Order: sequence, then C-alpha cells, then structure tokens
Amino acid sequence: MYWQLVCSLIYLTLIRPNILYTVGVMSFYIQNPKKSYLEAVQKILRYAESTIGYGISYKEGTYRKLVDYCDVDYTGEHDT
Repeated sequence: MYWQLVCSLIYLTLIRPNILYTVGVMSFYIQNPKKSYLEAVQKILRYAESTIGYGISYKEGTYRKLVDYCDVDYTGEHDT
C-alpha cells in the first residue's frame, strides 16, 4: 500500500511541484516503510486534496508580466 501511494504521489508531482521534495523524501523509504512513513504520506494526500482549488489563472487578452528572481551564489565570487 505504501508503494502504491508513493507512486501515485510521484505522478501527482507533475502538476503539483510544491510537494516534490516531501514525496522525494518519502520515496527514499519505499523499500522499508514504517507506520509513521505511511501516516506522513497520508498527510501529504490530505494536503493535496485540501489545496486542489489553489492555483494561478490567466485570462485571455490581459497582459501580465511574470518576473522571476534568483539569488544564488554557489562559488562566492562577487565579480562575475
């Protein structure tokens, strides 16, 4: 049952990327699941169900500017 739920959640991450990290953590324990892991997966499913109506909608004919910022400094070099 745990394996089936995690596989379903992996499929769900295609349209719900906000649960990707937690599903990845739960898939790490797929070979040796415990009851607490099953309870965590059930919480993820309840979260996904309760937020099903959330999202962003765009109306045709309206201009919207989508801006994305990223502040990553992997090397610590400030000149480039």
